Amino acid sequence: MDGVPRQIKSDNQKACVDRWEYGKPVFNKTFLEFATHYCFTPLTINPGKPRDYGSKNIMETNSINALVVS
Repeated sequence: MDGVPRQIKSDNQKACVDRWEYGKPVFNKTFLEFATHYCFTPLTINPGKPRDYGSKNIMETNSINALVVS
Protein backbone atom coordinates (compact mmCIF):
# COMPACT_ATOMS: atom_id res chain seq x y z
CA MET A 1 0.00 0.00 0.00
CA ASP A 2 2.93 2.35 -0.50
CA GLY A 3 2.92 5.08 -3.10
CA VAL A 4 0.80 7.93 -4.34
CA PRO A 5 -2.75 7.77 -5.78
CA ARG A 6 -2.98 8.06 -9.56
CA GLN A 7 -5.48 10.91 -9.31
CA ILE A 8 -6.04 13.49 -6.58
CA LYS A 9 -9.21 15.61 -6.53
CA SER A 10 -9.08 19.02 -4.86
CA ASP A 11 -11.60 21.77 -4.43
CA ASN A 12 -11.21 25.10 -6.23
CA GLN A 13 -8.67 26.51 -3.82
CA LYS A 14 -6.23 29.07 -5.21
CA ALA A 15 -3.29 26.83 -4.33
CA CYS A 16 -4.49 24.40 -7.01
CA VAL A 17 -6.58 26.28 -9.58
CA ASP A 18 -5.72 29.72 -10.95
CA ARG A 19 -8.88 30.15 -13.04
CA TRP A 20 -11.37 28.38 -15.30
CA GLU A 21 -11.35 28.69 -19.10
CA TYR A 22 -14.01 27.15 -21.34
CA GLY A 23 -15.23 24.95 -18.49
CA LYS A 24 -11.76 23.54 -17.73
CA PRO A 25 -9.51 24.34 -14.78
CA VAL A 26 -6.20 26.11 -15.34
CA PHE A 27 -4.04 24.64 -12.61
CA ASN A 28 -1.48 26.62 -10.66
CA LYS A 29 2.04 26.12 -12.07
CA THR A 30 3.50 25.10 -8.72
CA PHE A 31 0.70 22.59 -8.12
CA LEU A 32 1.32 21.06 -11.57
CA GLU A 33 5.03 20.74 -10.78
CA PHE A 34 4.08 19.01 -7.52
CA ALA A 35 1.71 16.65 -9.39
CA THR A 36 4.37 15.88 -12.00
CA HIS A 37 7.00 15.17 -9.35
CA TYR A 38 4.71 12.69 -7.55
CA CYS A 39 3.24 11.28 -10.80
CA PHE A 40 -0.45 11.92 -10.18
CA THR A 41 -3.16 13.52 -12.28
CA PRO A 42 -4.71 16.57 -10.64
CA LEU A 43 -8.50 16.81 -10.75
CA THR A 44 -10.79 19.43 -9.33
CA ILE A 45 -14.41 19.78 -8.33
CA ASN A 46 -16.54 21.77 -10.75
CA PRO A 47 -17.84 25.04 -9.31
CA GLY A 48 -21.54 24.95 -8.53
CA LYS A 49 -21.70 21.14 -8.55
CA PRO A 50 -22.23 20.09 -4.92
CA ARG A 51 -22.58 16.42 -5.91
CA ASP A 52 -18.90 16.43 -6.89
CA TYR A 53 -17.93 16.98 -3.25
CA GLY A 54 -19.05 13.55 -2.09
CA SER A 55 -20.96 12.43 0.97
CA LYS A 56 -18.34 13.55 3.52
CA ASN A 57 -18.64 17.21 2.52
CA ILE A 58 -22.42 16.95 2.29
CA MET A 59 -22.50 15.72 5.89
CA GLU A 60 -20.20 18.59 6.94
CA THR A 61 -22.41 21.12 5.15
CA ASN A 62 -25.54 19.71 6.78
CA SER A 63 -23.84 19.87 10.19
CA ILE A 64 -22.83 23.50 9.63
CA ASN A 65 -26.34 24.39 8.45
CA ALA A 66 -27.80 22.74 11.56
CA LEU A 67 -25.50 24.83 13.76
CA VAL A 68 -26.40 28.05 11.97
CA VAL A 69 -30.14 27.35 12.16
CA SER A 70 -30.02 26.38 15.86
